[in-house]
Amino acid sequence: MLDTILAWDTALFLFINATLAHPLLDPFFVTITNGRFWIAPGVALVALLFWKMDKKRAVLIVLLSVITVAVT
Repeated sequence: MLDTILAWDTALFLFINATLAHPLLDPFFVTITNGRFWIAPGVALVALLFWKMDKKRAVLIVLLSVITVAVT
């Protein structure tokens, strides 16, 4: 079963990498792969949560999000 899943995964990767690749998208994907790129959107999202929601609920969402990212 695992061999089948790995074969599908490899086939899908090769399909995406060879067929759907486009030179104009390379800089975009290099940018979003960089961890520092996500600092500004993350800070903006946290600010939006605290602005639009109850503070207690916003803290819970941010805390659970940080734990989820740390675990993954």
